[in-house]
Amino acid sequence: MKKTIKYIAVAMLCFFWAKPALAQIALRIGDKLPETFLKNIMSPTQHEFKTTDYEGKLLILSFWSTNCRASTEFLSETAKLEKSFDGNLKIISVGKGSLDRMKAIALERGLSNQTLISEDLTLNKIFPHYLYPHMVWIGRDQRILGITSSEDVNVNVISRIMEGKPYVFSSPKSDNMQYNSREPLFSVSSAAHTSSLYYSVLSGYSEGVPGGMSIRKDSSVVQMKAINQGELNLFFLALKLPGYRWPMNRIAYQNAVPPMTIDRTIAIDKGANKYCYELSLPASLGDRIHNFMLDDLEKLFGRSARVENRISTCYVLRTIPGKVKLETGGALASSNLKKNGQDKKAMVNSTLNVLTDYIADLAGGLPVLDETNFSGRADISFRGDINSVAGLNAELAKYGLMIEQADRPIDILVFYSTDNQHSSRSHLINHN
Repeated sequence: MKKTIKYIAVAMLCFFWAKPALAQIALRIGDKLPETFLKNIMSPTQHEFKTTDYEGKLLILSFWSTNCRASTEFLSETAKLEKSFDGNLKIISVGKGSLDRMKAIALERGLSNQTLISEDLTLNKIFPHYLYPHMVWIGRDQRILGITSSEDVNVNVISRIMEGKPYVFSSPKSDNMQYNSREPLFSVSSAAHTSSLYYSVLSGYSEGVPGGMSIRKDSSVVQMKAINQGELNLFFLALKLPGYRWPMNRIAYQNAVPPMTIDRTIAIDKGANKYCYELSLPASLGDRIHNFMLDDLEKLFGRSARVENRISTCYVLRTIPGKVKLETGGALASSNLKKNGQDKKAMVNSTLNVLTDYIADLAGGLPVLDETNFSGRADISFRGDINSVAGLNAELAKYGLMIEQADRPIDILVFYSTDNQHSSRSHLINHN
């Protein structure tokens, strides 16, 4: 059987898997925004308004999702920008996700004064999209100026528009609304998608297609798909590792293997180090699909990978016997442990993963383990300085917790170089 692995040079946001319905009334650049009444508003001053209320101002509709880290982080930036333009700029954040989750994020990021809208169906039909963040620019005359990702939402671009100067959006956005996640991403051949053939395809970034990873199986074929992912995420999938939760300090590189670019947020250069991969096997080989993918990656990227259990020095979070005081009042989950400029640090109704994630920043690259056996949620507030291990321990002692260094056997993802040095991204490799 012949296998073809194809490299395709393709041009490269944060993703969301649910596919919006195609709208017949979708607006384009140059169209005038119709008068639209907006509801489901989280605002200290308004509970309903219409888009024409902002005629004469630059209006930016910022579509975001509670499941997209890049767009939730950008909320704080939009709040700062709006304050910088003395009432001449209005940014309305249109969120996707549960109202409770949106409120929690707004509270965590100190956005109680910003206008947030939850699940506005009218705006989603007028401006259909797949990828977040999704920015719609509306001029003073209520005409659409542009549709972009978040990179263009900055002081320089906004100022040029305000001053009537020429401007060019650097990140114009046009999501592929015809994309269907249940269909093959590549057209290798018509037969390849209708019978139990073995094929795998690797390309660069696919513009306008939502990133993500999935495995689908039916009675004849099993398919694995990874879209717009970095090299490291591809290896995570092949090794069945929890990519976004795997600590970076549990990755080792042997034999002079160069470290991979770590990109867990939206890339400024969207095409940099991003790939699409698709693998199809007969259903009878479905239990080996991860092995097939790992074999492909090792040949194509010139490195092998495996998980090894090694004795390593770690920071261990543990309880102080008889002193544990972990409980919660049940408020909305939030944390400001990683926010700068906060006098009072606290985690509310949160799991201890929030705490160990913060400890990792203080650990000097050492892994952090939770050995408390506490699986619930807790409210923990800090009055003293917690920017050092000693200071954090002084505060944690009030709750019957402490951290200490210890040697532990832990799983490490180890990369080794291979003899296969494929560097070209433009040729075909055929295997019989």
